[in-house]
Amino acid sequence: MTDCEELRNIVNNPDEENLKIEFKNSNILNTNEGKKKLAIEIVAFVNKYGGRLILGINDDRTFEGKNVFDVDTDKGKITGIIRDRISPILNCEVEFLPCTEGDVIIINIPKRKDIPHAVVKKSDGKIINREYYIRTSHGIRDVSDKELQYLFKEESINFSYPFKIVINYLRDSLTIPPLGIERPICVQGYYLPLIEKLPKEIIKSIKKEFDNKFRFFMEITPYLLLSSFSDYFIYSWLIKIQRHNGQRRSSAISINVPKKRILIKELPDPSNNSLLSSLSIDIKKIFEKMSFPHFFVL
Repeated sequence: MTDCEELRNIVNNPDEENLKIEFKNSNILNTNEGKKKLAIEIVAFVNKYGGRLILGINDDRTFEGKNVFDVDTDKGKITGIIRDRISPILNCEVEFLPCTEGDVIIINIPKRKDIPHAVVKKSDGKIINREYYIRTSHGIRDVSDKELQYLFKEESINFSYPFKIVINYLRDSLTIPPLGIERPICVQGYYLPLIEKLPKEIIKSIKKEFDNKFRFFMEITPYLLLSSFSDYFIYSWLIKIQRHNGQRRSSAISINVPKKRILIKELPDPSNNSLLSSLSIDIKKIFEKMSFPHFFVL
């Protein structure tokens, strides 16, 4: 159970509205569109880590006030949304919390225990459509076929590496003109030169399905990251930090260490089951046309 003091700490700390907490105005319960949005919010929570959906808090993190809820009726609406619009069956604790600043309803959403949950549409009591959503650091988005396949197989994504690079792929991110292929928001400067070197028939094949675009960017990104890193770390360096008269100063220190030169032809080939292989893309030749840099490995 949540108490008012805990709620105040959440509201007054911007960092608290994260993957496990979301605020919504109570009006979300009053329209069909709002009820569907609420169902999407709940499904996105349950398919990730679970969390708390707090109704009665405005976007500016202020309380709506007192007596904004018909408690029994609004709790019934929430129960109905969960029962009728979400599958599989989901048990959420719904609590009413009256505080001095205003009243709130808190929906406590568990993390899924089995298969992913979906927002459903029914006809004659039968499900005729399912929509899957997941919560990310950038908000809520629908789930691609590949991601859905993973969600059905695994409990959650687990990175077990001591060092990792996380890249966010946004379905509605910028496109590469004039090809209309969506791209990630990182290392953007390296995608366009590569895309421009691809044959038109390859472009058409990649554009047919979103999963193909997703796989294409996933497979070429490691190569492009190498190119990006070669710019960032063109010299080997350390940072020296000094303190003088109470002020901290830092500067780069160049160092010479043994390193091995890696040529483009020595880069690993795409695996046999990769999209790049199936499209017969000679990635190394494309990189040569891009004046792709050589690498040095320490």
